[in-house]
Amino acid sequence: MLSPRIRLAAALAILAVALSACLPDRNSYASFQHPGFPGDAEPRWPYGQFLAFPVSHPDSLVLGDLIVALRFDSDIPLVSVALEVTYPDGKHERVDTVTLALSDTIGGIASHPRLSPFRQAEAIVRRIRHYSGAQPVKVRHVMRLDTIHGISDVGIMLIDTHPLPSR
Repeated sequence: MLSPRIRLAAALAILAVALSACLPDRNSYASFQHPGFPGDAEPRWPYGQFLAFPVSHPDSLVLGDLIVALRFDSDIPLVSVALEVTYPDGKHERVDTVTLALSDTIGGIASHPRLSPFRQAEAIVRRIRHYSGAQPVKVRHVMRLDTIHGISDVGIMLIDTHPLPSR
């Protein structure tokens, strides 16, 4: 027979687990796409090819961080990649250019420890205001190369980092 204290502790533990399941998920949107064309034998991303991400999320409005991520081969011949990101911010469309480091200062592959399994991720804008179903987020590379080889996936994430103020 269990004592009343053990029963109470067990009940509180079960209640805590049940309530933690009700916490909101901070990742409001995440999606990855393969650059290039269907049927390509190796990953390649032609210059000028926009990848469009039609972002929708359960809330009508999210205030948060927009993150762009790349998955790439370990033998990619680049040290960094410059990306142009076009995104809606409130009722306006904004364009930012961000450079993603693909290797560290001694030539090793860079990785972001918090965003495993991504080889690279970079926060682009802090505190963007995104309405669900707004214009898509568009990403393209702006390198001098006509085609980048070795990038297998391009993705974006919208992380709800700034809860909306209560009324």
